[in-house]
Amino acid sequence: MDFIERDFVDTMKSQLRESTDVKSPSRLHEHKKGYSESLSQGHVYELAQNLSKHDATQNRENEHFAVISDNEDVTVISIDSYLFHLQRHRYANNLTLARLMYAQLCAVGLETHEAVGNHVIPMFIDCGSLPDALRVFNYLLFPNEVSWTSLIVGHVSCGNPKDALHIYEQMQQENVNPKSYTLVAALQACAALKDFPWSLKIHSEAIANGFLDDSFVCNSLINSYAECGDLLQAEYVFNMCSVRDIVSWTSLLAGYVELGNPQHALDCLKQMQSEGVSPCEFTYACSLKACSNLGAFRKGQELHAEATSKGFDQCSHVANALIDLYGKCGSPFDAFQVFNLMPSRDVVSWTAVIAGYAECGPWLEALKLYDQMQIEGVYPNNITLASLIKACGRSGSQSRGYEVHTQVVLKGFDGETIVGNSLVSMYTKCFAFLEANQVFKMLTVKDAVSWTALIAGYTDSGDGLEALNCFDNMQLQYIPADAFTYSCVLKACSIIQDLQKGYKIHLHIIENDYEKDGPVCNALVDMYMKCGSIPEAHNVFDELQFRTVETWTSMIMGYSDGRMWPEVFHLFEQMQSDGIFPSAVTISSVLRACGNTGALERGRVIHKEFVTADALMIPTIANSLMSMYTKCGSLEEARKVFDKLHIRDATAYSVMIKGYGVIGEGKKAIECFRDMLKNGVSPDSVTFTCLLAACCHASLVYEGHALFRSMREDHGIEATLEHYVCMVGLFAKSGHLYEAERFLETFCLPYQRTWAALLSACKNYGEEELGNRSFEQLMIGNPYIPAWYVLMADTFAGSGNWNAASRLEELRKHSEIFKEPASALIEIEGQIHKFTVRNSPSKEVSDMVRSMNSRLKKEGHLPNLDSVLKSADDDEKEIGLCEHAEKLALAFGLIHTSQGQTIRVTKSMRICHDCHETNKFVSQIEKREIILRDDCSIHHFKDGSCSCGDNF
Repeated sequence: MDFIERDFVDTMKSQLRESTDVKSPSRLHEHKKGYSESLSQGHVYELAQNLSKHDATQNRENEHFAVISDNEDVTVISIDSYLFHLQRHRYANNLTLARLMYAQLCAVGLETHEAVGNHVIPMFIDCGSLPDALRVFNYLLFPNEVSWTSLIVGHVSCGNPKDALHIYEQMQQENVNPKSYTLVAALQACAALKDFPWSLKIHSEAIANGFLDDSFVCNSLINSYAECGDLLQAEYVFNMCSVRDIVSWTSLLAGYVELGNPQHALDCLKQMQSEGVSPCEFTYACSLKACSNLGAFRKGQELHAEATSKGFDQCSHVANALIDLYGKCGSPFDAFQVFNLMPSRDVVSWTAVIAGYAECGPWLEALKLYDQMQIEGVYPNNITLASLIKACGRSGSQSRGYEVHTQVVLKGFDGETIVGNSLVSMYTKCFAFLEANQVFKMLTVKDAVSWTALIAGYTDSGDGLEALNCFDNMQLQYIPADAFTYSCVLKACSIIQDLQKGYKIHLHIIENDYEKDGPVCNALVDMYMKCGSIPEAHNVFDELQFRTVETWTSMIMGYSDGRMWPEVFHLFEQMQSDGIFPSAVTISSVLRACGNTGALERGRVIHKEFVTADALMIPTIANSLMSMYTKCGSLEEARKVFDKLHIRDATAYSVMIKGYGVIGEGKKAIECFRDMLKNGVSPDSVTFTCLLAACCHASLVYEGHALFRSMREDHGIEATLEHYVCMVGLFAKSGHLYEAERFLETFCLPYQRTWAALLSACKNYGEEELGNRSFEQLMIGNPYIPAWYVLMADTFAGSGNWNAASRLEELRKHSEIFKEPASALIEIEGQIHKFTVRNSPSKEVSDMVRSMNSRLKKEGHLPNLDSVLKSADDDEKEIGLCEHAEKLALAFGLIHTSQGQTIRVTKSMRICHDCHETNKFVSQIEKREIILRDDCSIHHFKDGSCSCGDNF
């Protein structure tokens, strides 16, 4: 029906208006010739015949009009038939038929008829042609509220909400009384514009016209106020509703989600269900988004089960919300399962699952999914490409990033800001700052997001100073910072630990009303924790109304970095009681705390409850779990986790190598390294650090030296300070003290840690002269570290020079260089108990220590009084040895564990010789295995011997 042209219709209308008698047969005959030339092949005649047949079937006796057919016959048609066919074409949404119908009306002069004309406008609006509707409207003599409302709806649908409200104003000026559906349409325009004053105006008109009893008006008011950001007004209208249906609840719930109150949204859902209102698919989609924003994984799973039981899980918006939830909660594999079950997948579905993998990994899966998406013919949008670019950046795949960049240009997305920002971020993550700045300079519009992309890139790469310089330049360009900008800048302050700059940024945040923003508050907490200002961090944390998984994680990580392990566990328990499911970073931080405290049982509980088979595919969780087990001395469990990994990267192998090393199994560490090479995994610098440390613990001099040479010659890895420290320690611990010194001098290593490693070995071998030289070098570097004085004093004592040892101790005390008291931790029934040297223990612990010493003396073990430097008689020295933290922890363990149960103790400093011998004898007498980890290695005592071979 393309032969109907708009200009013909306009011409026909103007010709018809030239006659005052539109019903005159002569006038109709006058236009017949021109009309037939334009509407060829009898289309008008066919339409007229159809209308006439409709009249005949309906027995119409209403007003009739004549239509001239091609053979000069006159067909009589009723107004009702025209109205019937107008409605039919309206519901069919067929614009071509609608235009043909209107041409017929023009031909007979009915386009200005009040009843007919007011039906034409909604027909064109529903057919998606606002211009046609406007032209018809301009010819109407008496447009009613239906026509006005249809135009308002049309403008809103076409994305012209301002024009919609202008039409509404004109309608009022023409004294046309609005109906309830008119206010609904106008409120949709208010919502689109987020125009609060207009919403209030229409609200008052709804009250004046008595429309507040209309549920559609109430629901539209709730939605409009929510979109305008005024939840108080939305709640007021909601509470005033006589009938609160599913739309009312969902509108309010969606408002809570959009305005950053996800917990209120879930509370709203709970109240709604308690009042007997069953959620619909849109309610579930909004609720799942709330869970996603909160990181409430478990609640999301519950809603998933509910939605599935009602058959809503197959709805695209629910499924997309589920994919988004699982992706953001660090479970991209669950997201993929939902994605896989979808009957039809649009670009939103593909983008959500790609974004999940891009955020959490494995990042290569995102790239594979994109390839599959292209095979299935789904065209990506800018969000898809931005997520794909993020995956390239996270995986460090610069070459693949170049490929995606090329596709971005070919598909015409290079002008998209979000894509450009992702490219900047990707290049910075790949340390390609030249390319990042080139993309940044080519951006046509550099807004806050653009600058933040560059700032975030520098921040993520660890260059906090350059990030702050970028922020200063951004301010010079008068670009206002947004919440994400502040988050990145605060992270930059954390990196360089610039607390003063952090304070200034905090003031900026308050001035710009971002102090209640969740991510900004998380960054503030993180900044204060990392800068050592725990009270400030707690102030921000306590003032938060809603704490997301990121908020809790920032606090937990801060306490973990500060080695405040009990606080880590306490916060983790609070987090769980609040229903917040931990992220991969949270789990890793808590597992680190378990490892550093020897809390094996607690670690096992976390493994069981939170680390699923899918979670093991996330590298940070898998590596943290293995590290926890190795630090707790449970190599068997660490190996089980390692063997279950589908992908074993260099980090996973390094964790296992380190685990074997600290327990003295150097040869197994080398065997693990060979297995790594055999499986085609390339070692990195950290791998060789763990490997050389393992050789050091096991005194494998030849193997260690060979690996040190192979590191550079075979693998192209340059030696770092860590490697040199391991080599010095390897030579020295094996008794080759002077060779260690020559190695140190040959490679010009004026580092404190290398001299400290040599001095430590001198203490073990009583080598006073070399120890003295090492001590002098350490004093040149930093004379205020108490550990150097302790090591040198022990070296003097080991060589029998008690006077020199005592003088050095006096010098340390006189210089007010105080050493931190040693402490020991032990886990009993999930609780961590701390013991500090010389702290008064309980009576039962004191009695157990005395009983233990008495039994050991009977078995022939005498205390090693040489390790006590203070001037005192032997009895006082023996009492001093009884106050050692690890002995108190051991005694407590013997009291509170059953016979035969393994005792695990973690000590903050290196174990002394007397305590080492004590543990050997206790393991033999009590028939117990004792696993003690100090700051150097793990000692596994069993049947009177230690895994270190007494070389520690």
